Amino acid sequence: MSTIPHNRAPLVRILDANGRPFPSTRALSSRSGNGFAGAKSRSVALRHDAARMDRVRTRARSGSADGDLAPDLQVLREKSRALVRDDAHGAAAVRVLVENVVGDGIRPQAAVHPENTGLTQKQCDEWNRAAERIWCEWAAAHADANDIGSFDDLTRQVYRSRVVDGEALVHRIEVDGDDRRLRTAWEMIDVDRLQDPTRLQALAVRMGVEIGTRGQPVAYWITPHHPDDLRFLNGQIVGANWPERIERVRLGIWNVLHVFRRDRAGQSRGLPALTAAMPLFEHLHHYLDSEIIAARANSNVAMFVRRPIDDRDPDLAPVDDIGPNGDGEIVYHETLEPGTIEYLNEGEEIQPFTPNRPGSTFDPFVTRILRAICAAMGLPYELVVKDFGQMTYSSSRAVLLEARRGFTSEQNSLIGSWLQPAWETVMREAIVRGLLPVYPAMVQNLRAFLAARWIRPAWGWVDPVKEIESARLAVEANLSTPDIEASRAGLDATDILEQRARFYVRAREIEARNGLEPGTLTRERSERIEAVQPKAGKGEEQKPPAGKKTDDEDDDQ
Repeated sequence: MSTIPHNRAPLVRILDANGRPFPSTRALSSRSGNGFAGAKSRSVALRHDAARMDRVRTRARSGSADGDLAPDLQVLREKSRALVRDDAHGAAAVRVLVENVVGDGIRPQAAVHPENTGLTQKQCDEWNRAAERIWCEWAAAHADANDIGSFDDLTRQVYRSRVVDGEALVHRIEVDGDDRRLRTAWEMIDVDRLQDPTRLQALAVRMGVEIGTRGQPVAYWITPHHPDDLRFLNGQIVGANWPERIERVRLGIWNVLHVFRRDRAGQSRGLPALTAAMPLFEHLHHYLDSEIIAARANSNVAMFVRRPIDDRDPDLAPVDDIGPNGDGEIVYHETLEPGTIEYLNEGEEIQPFTPNRPGSTFDPFVTRILRAICAAMGLPYELVVKDFGQMTYSSSRAVLLEARRGFTSEQNSLIGSWLQPAWETVMREAIVRGLLPVYPAMVQNLRAFLAARWIRPAWGWVDPVKEIESARLAVEANLSTPDIEASRAGLDATDILEQRARFYVRAREIEARNGLEPGTLTRERSERIEAVQPKAGKGEEQKPPAGKKTDDEDDDQ
């Protein structure tokens, strides 16, 4: 085989399926400044048109997940925060996500069952009620380490940080207290405080996340203060604000929870949810600003009067012979009053001013850009801009079903990375402190006692009658259960039954105290009468039982 000359581009010999050579093709050489910057000499010519590179097709670069993210993370996070802070559509998109994914909160329901624990049903029920009671007391007053809000408020903050910053960092701390209450509390940490300790540990620490031998996060390097907060410390000596190592898991309990969406293998940090739509957000924001400024400027002009310029005209007096800017340009001021009628001189004519800002294509253009932005974020355009005027019941239901599929996926991710670990941590501490009963089965299968179902916030109905009827039919056809249908409405089926039972008991007590027939207040009287009344024969009139009046007699009274 002949050698390839050094002063010529390499020739490529490509063989077909039978081993015969195709005509020789000159390989692409490495050049700079024309789209091939950094490209190595290729042994095979590019076959796909999508891979072709020329002066209008630049080469897309890609490396490892952390290698692509590390140089851009700080800039992307700053742009994301600016969009949510300053752009109306960016703020609306984030608000739609938070309201539909978290809403008023995602509540746990203890799910300990006999088949998983070996306990009796009564023991499981007692455990579930005790666990839920402990959680409710803790979540309402002791979950937030800053004593600002409840656990639901903390969840909204966690998810909002995950959307805007790309990730959320929550640290578990122990607050002071007695043994009769839980000491676990969660502290939100700004992700800007997650930083590398030194350059020497770059292989083990990636952007503040210490990586183990299998690529798993084992610890986080967090600075004591936010870099921007040092100016608020009133000159106190705080050292160099070096990051400190905090273990991810401590004594078998979650110590730091890092909540973010993993899109690639080996990804250590999260990417803001607005990243793909950022260029469109920025272009649309500046375009709207320009249109508004142009429209405001045009609205200040009423008309133009065309007339010969004569410096001797007393109605047009120069402000300054040398001009306001000292450049010798003469500027004239014309004053107009409401209802003024101007009589024009010979040679003068009115030139109407009819600005076309914004033009007729303004609304379709803005709508098209907004649809592209919403598609990049996985949100329906109608939900972000609250525009439902052109929608029918079928289209509304299709949009909501598609949106809820995405919201459900976000909820599942949030439950797995934040809610379920927080629940398990609280239940473990409750067991250690003796607030929950201890069973021998916990030694072999503790996770069975930490199981929970999560009741998500209710979504509104497009048509309540159709939605409720479809839920009833699904339960009757064994395609769903009352628990599932109740959870879709943000309710607990067992709680509903308990409340209904208490309602009926209370109603019967009030009926007996006031001398009313049983079922009067609960509208069950007609069913009760029909159940106890004998059926009349053919042609016979059915009479009510003795001492009871018919519904017509009640109506007459």
